[in-house]
Amino acid sequence: MGTRVEAPTREVTSWTQPLVEPSGTGVSAFVAARLDGVLHVLVEAREEPGSLNGPELMPTVHCLPGETHPYLGHVLAAPPSRVRYDVLLSEEGGRFHHARYRNLLVEAGDDFPLDTPDSHRWMTLGQLARLTGFGQYVGIQARTLLACAPAAM
Repeated sequence: MGTRVEAPTREVTSWTQPLVEPSGTGVSAFVAARLDGVLHVLVEAREEPGSLNGPELMPTVHCLPGETHPYLGHVLAAPPSRVRYDVLLSEEGGRFHHARYRNLLVEAGDDFPLDTPDSHRWMTLGQLARLTGFGQYVGIQARTLLACAPAAM
């Protein structure tokens, strides 16, 4: 849908822009595991429309409504005892209308493969947090979950 925005306190005081309304709720989730006693999360290197410098580090799973992902079933089937964070958040961001994501932090089960495809890597929360200071390396979805991770884990 098209919208006209007026914001007299902004650098540009009015503009028009399209807003996209998704057809359902997306999923954004980190799978976490203790490797050699240290908490790690599984990240995915992924390029999305609008990425300035190539792929960014994203959560283990980041699916728009209707998409699938190899780890989606593991995240959604996790028993409550392994779900450390589960909240529905709005992802308006000036581009979307009523876009919502279910954000999760899920402990890996005993059946979760620690060997991962080339697109995924295990990282500590500290490593991921340090990369956020360098610009376009960590996607907004991963930064959102990273902000919640210390309290949840």
